[in-house]
Amino acid sequence: MGPETMALEAVDVVKTYREVRALDGVSLGLKTGGALALLGPNGAGKTTLIELLEGLRRPDSGAIRLFGRSWEGPGAARLRGRLGVCLQESRLPEKLSALETLRLFAAFHGLGAARAREVLGMVGLDAKAGAWTRDLSGGQRQRLALGIAMLPEPDLLLLDEPTTGLDPAARREVWALVEALKRRGCALLLTTHYMEEAEALCPEVALLHRGRLLARGSVPDLLRAHTAGDRLEARFLAPPGPGVREGLPGVLESRPSADGLGLALRVRDLDTALPAFIAAVAREGARLAALSTRRARLDDLFVGLAGEGLPSDPAAPWGE
Repeated sequence: MGPETMALEAVDVVKTYREVRALDGVSLGLKTGGALALLGPNGAGKTTLIELLEGLRRPDSGAIRLFGRSWEGPGAARLRGRLGVCLQESRLPEKLSALETLRLFAAFHGLGAARAREVLGMVGLDAKAGAWTRDLSGGQRQRLALGIAMLPEPDLLLLDEPTTGLDPAARREVWALVEALKRRGCALLLTTHYMEEAEALCPEVALLHRGRLLARGSVPDLLRAHTAGDRLEARFLAPPGPGVREGLPGVLESRPSADGLGLALRVRDLDTALPAFIAAVAREGARLAALSTRRARLDDLFVGLAGEGLPSDPAAPWGE
C-alpha cells in the first residue's frame, strides 16, 4: 500500500509525561478520504495523539506519518497546507472581526482575502463579518474555528471534541460543515464524548483507554463482538409466576428485584426475546406496570472492554 493511500499513520507510538504514559504503543491508521472517531474517557490519551499528529509534540518512540511523511523529514512544511485542525476550545483574537480573523489565518497559508470571504460564507457567518469574535455565540465561534481549519482546503481534518458545550442546533451546524468537507474527499479523525456524533460522522470508531487502543471497527460489528446483549426490564403490579422468564429464547442473565415486582433480563437478541416475553406474560396472566428495552450501545461496549463507562452516557440501571 503506497504512502498516499494513507492520510495518517501512528506506529507503536509511546508518549510519557513524567510518570504517566499517555500513549502506550498505539498503532492507528486512516486511509485518505476515510473517517474515524476516537473514543475514550478523559485522560485516555486522545488529545495527546492529536497533538502528535499535528506536529505540536514528538513521540518518545514510534513513528507518526501524514501522507507518508514525518514532521522531521523533508517536505514536512508542506504538510501544514494539507492539514486542518479544530480544537475543543479554539482561542481566537477577541478584537478582530470574524472576517479579519479569517484573513489573518489565510495569510499564514499564503491565501488572499477572497478565500477568507469565501470561507466566511461557507460557515454561514456572512452576516457576522464585522462582528468581533468575542461577541459571537459559542456555536458561531466554533464555526469560525472550523472555517480557519478549512482555509487551505485540507486533505486531513483533525477535530478534538469540536462540539463540546454547544447546544444541539449548533452541534448539527458543525456536523453539516464537516460532512461537506468529507464529501470533498477530506479524511477525518474525530475525538468526541458524544456517541451520536461519532456514529453520525464516522463509519468506524476506535476505543482508547489509558493510552492503549482496545478495539476498532464499525459500531454494529463491535457491539456484536464485545457486548453482553440487549436489555429488557419489567415491573409488575403483583409478583409474577416463574413462567414469565422460564424458557425464553436467548436469555443470558435473569435478575429479579428484591421486592419480586421487577425483572431485568439480558438477552442475546431483543427482536426474538421481546415477543416471547410478552407472550409469556399473557400466558401467565401477569399484569405489567412498566416495560422498557434498550439495545446494546457504545457505553456497554466500553464497560465490557475497559471496565468503566464513557463519561457522556449516564450508566444504565443495569449497571448500577
